[in-house]
Amino acid sequence: EYNETTPFNISDPTASLPSQLIHQPSTAPTTTTAPSSETFFSMVNLVSTQACPVTLEKSTEIDSSATLHYAIVPSNPPGSGNGLLCGRLEAENDGWVGLAISENGQMIGSESIIGLLGDNTVLKYEMAGKSTARVTAMSVEKQTLTATSIIQEGGKTIMEFTKLLVEDGEIPILEQGVNIFLHARGDGSSLGFHSQGLSFIRDFSED
Repeated sequence: EYNETTPFNISDPTASLPSQLIHQPSTAPTTTTAPSSETFFSMVNLVSTQACPVTLEKSTEIDSSATLHYAIVPSNPPGSGNGLLCGRLEAENDGWVGLAISENGQMIGSESIIGLLGDNTVLKYEMAGKSTARVTAMSVEKQTLTATSIIQEGGKTIMEFTKLLVEDGEIPILEQGVNIFLHARGDGSSLGFHSQGLSFIRDFSED
């Protein structure tokens, strides 16, 4: 049985998850039509009207040293793709922290939100490998996080962010269904090898 919080074995990229949690990998039109200005501004308004609650009432304990506080703001109207994950990750360490979404529980191929105290940044990263050289910030146009912050307080590193649940070309965060998350943290204010790596699952429809 898969535990809610399971150690993520960085040294073994083939570490298994239950088969039912592992995702399996049309012809594109030859022409596209740009949306009208009315349609474009309607889409912008859909996103801009969504907001996180003042208090994040839900939380999941990743391990004894890290907790994710969160709220899911559903798409409005349903299926419009403007739903939000509002998050605050708190970890008892004095360095960087990260939270990733994965299709199969593996670090490689996942997409991460990483907070760096030294740069005072919270950005989206592509996880192409285990070395820091293969962990690269996404392009500027993909840096869509809002309400971000990274601070150290009371012996904890605290990272806050708001992320769209569905973004083009990225792993979606499901409002209903199993999501596989990874958490890592490490010493130092800049990105380096993590002292702890964990995986956990959330089905937000069960909240």
